[in-house]
Amino acid sequence: MYAFSIQNAAGSPLLVADTSNFEVRIGDGDNNPDATPTLLVIDHKSTSGDPTGYNGAMYYNAIAKKFRCYEGDTWKDCISTMLDPRLGYNYQSEFTSGTFTSGSAVDANISVAQSGGSFAQQNNDGGSHPGILGATVSSTTSVAGYAGATTNILINNGDWSYLSSIKLNTLSASGGIYTFRAGFLNAVSTAAEGGITNGCYLRYTDGVNSGNWQGVCRSASTESTCNVAVAATTSWTTLNVTVSGNGTAATFTVNDTSQCTITSNIPTVATSIGAMIQKATGGTTVQTVPYKMNFQGRLTDASGNIKPDGLYNMKIRLFNVASGGTSLGEEVRDSGYRVEVKNGLFSIQIGDNSVLSPAVFTNYPLYIEIELPTPATATCATAGCGTWTEGPMSPRSGLASTPTTFNADVIDGIDGSSMARKDANNTFTAGNVFNGKTQLNDTLSVASNTVVGFNVDSFVLQNAGTGAYLTNDYRGLSLSVVPSGSAGSAIPNPSTLRLVANNNLVQARVSSGVTYGDNLIANPGFEFGTAGWRYTNGDTVGPPDARTGAGSLRVQQPAATALLDSVSNLMAVTPGDSLYYGGYVRVNNVAAGSGGYLLIYYDAQGNVVNYSSGDAYNGSLPDTSYNFRAAATVVPAGAVYVEMTATMRGDGSVAGTWYFDDTFVQKASNSAPTLFKNLVDSASAFVIQNAGGGSLLVADTLTNTIRVGGGPDGADPFPARLVVDNKTTSGDPTGRNGSMYYNMATKKFRCYEDGGWKDCITSDPLMRGSYALNEDFLQSINVTSSSFTPGSKILDASLTAYGSIEGSVVTQASETNHPGIIGIGTGGQTNGSAFVSSNLIASNPSTMYMFGSGAVNYSVGVKVDILSTSGVAYGAIFGLSSNPSAPAGTSTGCYFRYTHSLNGGRWTGACASAGAETTCDLGVTVDVNKWYNLQFAVNSSGTAATFVASDDTNTYTCPSPITTNITTTVGQSVLNGVRKTTGNGFGTTRTFSLDYLRLQYDLPNR
Repeated sequence: MYAFSIQNAAGSPLLVADTSNFEVRIGDGDNNPDATPTLLVIDHKSTSGDPTGYNGAMYYNAIAKKFRCYEGDTWKDCISTMLDPRLGYNYQSEFTSGTFTSGSAVDANISVAQSGGSFAQQNNDGGSHPGILGATVSSTTSVAGYAGATTNILINNGDWSYLSSIKLNTLSASGGIYTFRAGFLNAVSTAAEGGITNGCYLRYTDGVNSGNWQGVCRSASTESTCNVAVAATTSWTTLNVTVSGNGTAATFTVNDTSQCTITSNIPTVATSIGAMIQKATGGTTVQTVPYKMNFQGRLTDASGNIKPDGLYNMKIRLFNVASGGTSLGEEVRDSGYRVEVKNGLFSIQIGDNSVLSPAVFTNYPLYIEIELPTPATATCATAGCGTWTEGPMSPRSGLASTPTTFNADVIDGIDGSSMARKDANNTFTAGNVFNGKTQLNDTLSVASNTVVGFNVDSFVLQNAGTGAYLTNDYRGLSLSVVPSGSAGSAIPNPSTLRLVANNNLVQARVSSGVTYGDNLIANPGFEFGTAGWRYTNGDTVGPPDARTGAGSLRVQQPAATALLDSVSNLMAVTPGDSLYYGGYVRVNNVAAGSGGYLLIYYDAQGNVVNYSSGDAYNGSLPDTSYNFRAAATVVPAGAVYVEMTATMRGDGSVAGTWYFDDTFVQKASNSAPTLFKNLVDSASAFVIQNAGGGSLLVADTLTNTIRVGGGPDGADPFPARLVVDNKTTSGDPTGRNGSMYYNMATKKFRCYEDGGWKDCITSDPLMRGSYALNEDFLQSINVTSSSFTPGSKILDASLTAYGSIEGSVVTQASETNHPGIIGIGTGGQTNGSAFVSSNLIASNPSTMYMFGSGAVNYSVGVKVDILSTSGVAYGAIFGLSSNPSAPAGTSTGCYFRYTHSLNGGRWTGACASAGAETTCDLGVTVDVNKWYNLQFAVNSSGTAATFVASDDTNTYTCPSPITTNITTTVGQSVLNGVRKTTGNGFGTTRTFSLDYLRLQYDLPNR
């Protein structure tokens, strides 16, 4: 069953090739699911842009922080941020039309409320935002403005996601403090926390969380918070709040990248969606130093006489020169900020009517200047009433420090010159410990006899222009002479350890630029002469003869037939160990013979037990450049020690000079992975096939590609399946970017990108290259009464309600989690009908939807109020049809059908063409007052239609797709309706409720 398996030390499979079932599995797939699945990590790209692609390819872009998938001959994001329209409601508002006042509806979905604020509509923002809803709060404290949905939802009942784009024109600050909230909110008011007792939303104000966006969940006014760690800005910002289906986790995301998660205080009661801005009470913020300055003075006239008591207008300016110069700041004290003078004395706080910047006080010396208006306007009471022609008083007064500010030149008694600076080189003269994620660019120099300790999970020392030299991450400590990645790159060095002394590599094996630190040989690169070798038949030399580092072993043949060996020290081994050994060898003349490496095994008494078979010598000719020679062997029984032999056999015609370097012996069963390496790169360097020659796994070293199956070169009707590991419990395991697994509890593929788990497969309602009809029925209906004579009424630009005979009932209602519902009914008379259709019926057939020229997906929510019976019978149809009277008979199209006498009262899938109908049984009996989601899909060629129905607990599917009577020549329209076939008189109306009608039609190529 297992043609190939890689296991850990405990025997658990990491990779399985199953040729019986034609599967490649990471872990053991769903054969043995557990709570800690094996993860699949795909390759990362460290630069922006996409590589050359082919359909079915996938990789992870570390710059964009996105999984990228190649389908339909183009690269796309594998994970969309849009809601799946088949599972949720899509509140959309572009705010491109309409006017409104406080408390009125912006449109059918959104309304506004305000207290002391105002709303305005802006039609454009540089073309990128064609419709903007603007909210403004006045200068008065405790005012608010709100825009939100008019219906309630339960965020612990199904997956919910809030997404909006916002721009803060001015940041919250000491002169104008406000709080902005957006997400799921249950109330809006000017009370504390905006009156919100329940909700999950993003929050910002300058005095909370250091001005960063903050995630908040509140239940019964008890809140939990998390730090998104993104500072609010005045640019357009994308805010997203997502609550899991069971209400156990709320994820908060800003600008699609940074996020945090809350798992407590997620409310279980109804909330709504919206955004609000609230002016803070009191207009204060959290500050360690008040941005105001005390000033006292005595006001006299030019002769020194005290001015009369009263409220005086003044202008106050700050300068850094005694005369002339440019003002560093000005405050006008008029209107409500006039200066009170009594007995000629006054005392004020400069900054009451202005914002004093701390940057002003970095200047020294400082001078203050006072100016009064003309005597006639010195005490006028309104703003701007003063006439300022008197000029400032002279001379200016110098400012000095208050006693409590003498320490402002230092921090806790430490002078600023002793502080580490972000914009300059720093020298640490005492022991320092950094407890946080630390990155040092350029140079880290440590003074003698001092220590710098890094108590961090991730530490990178790198050159600002290139990449990392010293990396400490989840894989351990990596040291590299050659930098890897680029400055600030998320790509760390390979997990290697290079020990270097005096620029010489101490002990390691270097292969294809990768350094392996699990070498059993001491001094494998001859960096320290012949130390670590029992004897050598030559001397050690450096560049240019060395392959790497500063040393290599040079052996000169004394004659053309000379046989020479150089032998390492003994190494301890255990019988049954798998050893991987070899190194590099070259000779100055290929006619000198052959050379390479072999192993000799010894018992405890020093007797030779055996030699390695299939060794890295094997008599092959070398080359004048370094060749890699390697082989694998198993330690034989009785062996206790092994030694490496660098050997040459002078069986050629000339005496040559040989060079050996970078030798190694590894315990493959201990710490080194199994290594498959071809001497020459190949498109099929490693291949796993079944007995019939079909490829399951291919390693292509020419293009650095790992393919499951044959990829684009071996496509066939029976592709190899990749089965990722299954997790039996809810919640996600520890993740790494590029990981993927299947969660059995949520029945979802889960992918780890940009530091978080997400659903791998989502759907974009604004389908690329598609036409999409979306209806939540939230808009006001253009119907003036509950019934109408035969004819139609427009619901919106894409749908019409039709009726016949006595009249058809069209109503609008809502339920929890169903904010918009259309009710349609038959009326009392026989043959009374009602249906909702696209406006293409009886129109030009060429404009209808055609099967066979693009994939079609249809979905609608349906609830039956009263079942069909023999006494009062009716027929119902939901789908696509070209026949408006379809509820009474066979249609042309694909649709769901129901009546009590059809298929035992169960939902039926059907496709019909030219009067012939093919049906399938979904196996679920229609029930009253139960919402059903009805979905069918017709493939792009129009050869197969799949039908699925689901309720709150179960999903029902036809046993097989319908493949006959799918018309590809007659145009179709949306048709959802009911026609009464038996029963007459008052009170026998039969009604259906419709919700979330959706049609997605992939446009044909043009």
